[in-house]
Parts: sequence; structure tokens; C-alpha cells
Amino acid sequence: MLKLGFQIDDTKEKGIDKLYYKVNGNQPIPEEMLKYQKLIGKSFNYRRETIPIFSDNELKLLTMPTVLFVGAKDIMLYSDKTARRLGGLLPHAEINIIAEAGHSNVSDVNKIIAWLNFNS
Repeated sequence: MLKLGFQIDDTKEKGIDKLYYKVNGNQPIPEEMLKYQKLIGKSFNYRRETIPIFSDNELKLLTMPTVLFVGAKDIMLYSDKTARRLGGLLPHAEINIIAEAGHSNVSDVNKIIAWLNFNS
């Protein structure tokens, strides 16, 4: 009985790992990132309502330095559509579509930090 319970837990854990792998654009996930994502999954109260979308007029009011980092393989949000919309509304925005990234972007941390340091 205990052995069967362990097998079910092990299968569930492998399924969760596959889900996070898919969410991350089918890219390898650093062990610390995977642990962090699992912790969020256990503790976070997920949004149940639709994500609010700012109007074009509201977005056009943004005058501060603006950057967008999105993964081309994001299965949760429409990255390409978001990038085109923001780029069209804010000509000063820096748009970064990371070809191999999914919803979480762990490969361009240095680029993100450099942008934040330059614009702070």
C-alpha cells in the first residue's frame, strides 16, 4: 500500500515537472527555478477573473522608459500580439521577444538587470 502511494506521488511529481517544462517553452529549467515555481504553485492563490487589459489610451499615457520581455513559446499569454500592440502604441518601448523562452524567462536575466540598472 505504501509503495503504491509512493508511485502515485512520484508520477504526480513527474507530471508537475513536465507542466513547468512546457510552461517554460520546453527549455531546461534550473533546479532552483523549478523549486521556486513549485513553491508558488503550492502557496499562490491564482487569479480566477480575467486579467485586466489597459486601453490603448491608457497605455499611450506612459512616458517613462518601458521594456517588454516575452517568450515566443509562452503558452499562457499571447506574447506576439502583446509585443505588437505595445510597440505600436509606445514607440519608445524596447520590445524583446525571446525566441526560445516560454512564460518564465531565465536565460536573459543579465539583459533584464542591465536594462533596470540603466533606467533607474
